[in-house]
Amino acid sequence: MIKFLLLFVLMLCPLLAFSQESALLRPNHTLSQYGSMISKNGNGSTPRGIIHSSAVSPIGGYADLYTITSISKDKSIPSIYADGSAGTLEQIGRMADGSVQQYDVGIRVAPLDKNEIMFAQVSGDSSALPVITTNNTTARKLSDRAADYLNVKDFGALLGDTSGSTDIPIINKLFSSNISNAQSSNQSRIVEIPAGHWPNPETIPNNTADTDFVSVLGRLENYPVFSVSDHNIGIGVPYFGDCVLSETHNSMTGERLNFSRVDSRNTDKCKYKPSIGVTLVSDTPNQSGEDTNSGNKNITFTHITTPQYHGYGENLSVKGIHLSLAGMGAQDVDDYVRSIIYGNEWVWAHNTEYNHMIPFSNGHGPFSPEWVYDDSAAGVGRDTEASAYDPRASYRKFHWITLNTHVNNDNNTNKDLKWLPNKLYHTGRVIIVPSSGNSMFYNMSGEATTGSTEPTWPKAMGETVSDGGIRWKNMGKYTFDFGCIFCVAGASDTKHNVRIGTLMSEYDGKIYNALFDFSVASWEPSLTTHVFARLQPDTYLDLSANGTQASQNNHLLGYDSRQKTLTYKVNGIPVISVKDNGGVISSAPLQMPIMTRAHIRAYPDPVKGMEIYDSDDDAPAVYTARGWKLTALSSLPAN
Repeated sequence: MIKFLLLFVLMLCPLLAFSQESALLRPNHTLSQYGSMISKNGNGSTPRGIIHSSAVSPIGGYADLYTITSISKDKSIPSIYADGSAGTLEQIGRMADGSVQQYDVGIRVAPLDKNEIMFAQVSGDSSALPVITTNNTTARKLSDRAADYLNVKDFGALLGDTSGSTDIPIINKLFSSNISNAQSSNQSRIVEIPAGHWPNPETIPNNTADTDFVSVLGRLENYPVFSVSDHNIGIGVPYFGDCVLSETHNSMTGERLNFSRVDSRNTDKCKYKPSIGVTLVSDTPNQSGEDTNSGNKNITFTHITTPQYHGYGENLSVKGIHLSLAGMGAQDVDDYVRSIIYGNEWVWAHNTEYNHMIPFSNGHGPFSPEWVYDDSAAGVGRDTEASAYDPRASYRKFHWITLNTHVNNDNNTNKDLKWLPNKLYHTGRVIIVPSSGNSMFYNMSGEATTGSTEPTWPKAMGETVSDGGIRWKNMGKYTFDFGCIFCVAGASDTKHNVRIGTLMSEYDGKIYNALFDFSVASWEPSLTTHVFARLQPDTYLDLSANGTQASQNNHLLGYDSRQKTLTYKVNGIPVISVKDNGGVISSAPLQMPIMTRAHIRAYPDPVKGMEIYDSDDDAPAVYTARGWKLTALSSLPAN
């Protein structure tokens, strides 16, 4: 019997040797097919076994062991797998060696849930694990993905209710280490902050290094703020460091998406960097025309109030809050719009369209009050005293139109306005030629190329000159004209009858200079007549209205086209008119100016034919080539 056991041990040596080769892999025999030594997969209810003994001898003693033959790694064991298939001892051993050990579950290895998914945290270094990809390329590592962004929780910050004291140094370390280096892969990256609790609103990273952008991924309680409390404004702006643009989602400020930036701490890190820029380049000849209503749009703001809506709605609210006391040394610009024109298409630089589709009554009249373009101003402070007589001296200007022409200066330094040899010019292209008195020439031919030698430019307006494939036409001396500054136009047919009650009015305010002041206006030198306003015939100036219906049209001055006279009317009746031939028609006798003899003699620069009534001599005086002479008078006949 002892010999037999020794032989059995010797036969097991190859199997033990195989186990020793994989000493670091510990077998596990808790797989489902090993849960019981009794199985129904081909063996019926017979116990599984490789080595088993015979029945016990009826006369007592040990039962004999069946002889084991052909034991090796290639020994096939029938029905060893759950599907009834066989397996060799090597396969069984490798499967056991590579399986999870039961005593490691929950300690070293996370248990599986009912769906056989690991639900506990992964411990140890998992940075080399691949990131799932949808193509056949080599998957990136988890460490590579994590390197794309800097997440404060990845650095160890908990962002919990009570973790502020330990989170602060971690946050400061993260921001201060975010340094860009063009010579390495360590570029400054976006800092991500998951939802949670910021240590406190006063915790601003003490060194933001090269951080430009912070993305807050959810609601962040106690987010860092820059407080603007001057003059009861009361605004808390998300603030993660100077010139750091932050993107907050569903933040405490109320906006679903908020972009904010603060430049403080006596620094100027922003260097004129805009926070957000949206640029659309139209570089296609296939863009649809305006009739299809599908033009390119950069940003569209649409706010629709339905019949169920009752409240206060703002389509687009732009606020500029100016608290700087830098005086004239600094400039704050609100709502800056710049349009740069290079082509020859129609350009609507600032287009506001108002459509009133269906009128409704508000209970007080057929329409509701409407302010189509309301520029409201409030403030305090006088303007300069000189602005009472010189409009150029005013500091505060409401609607200010600046006509800057320095881009196209007399020296013609702008290369795009110069003539260049062998250059392709589009139809209608305009250039400025200094040698021709800074005349403007335009390409009146089709798209073509200039010659290699500059032509001799004609100096008279309207003359043309050939140049390669182009024929240039002189448009005259360079100017920058605006044909109309304030222009009102609209359909005036019977189907679309647009009426204007008052084109321009002023009320409530106090005029301390003049309604219109053109006393310092410059005129085109070629104009011999300077016209302040042009009126149609039978259009009058109303000289005594006071805002009531009864005061209108009582004192009118204008040109009467039927009588061909400049007429002054009182209560609709002409009282004095000057005919086109110089004749004067008056409803009352003309009265000469009355002066004393001394005043008449002292009258400055008299001219022949001048008449003044001499109150000392009780007679008219006429100025002649020999001086003032009294007119002889006789008594008025009785009949």
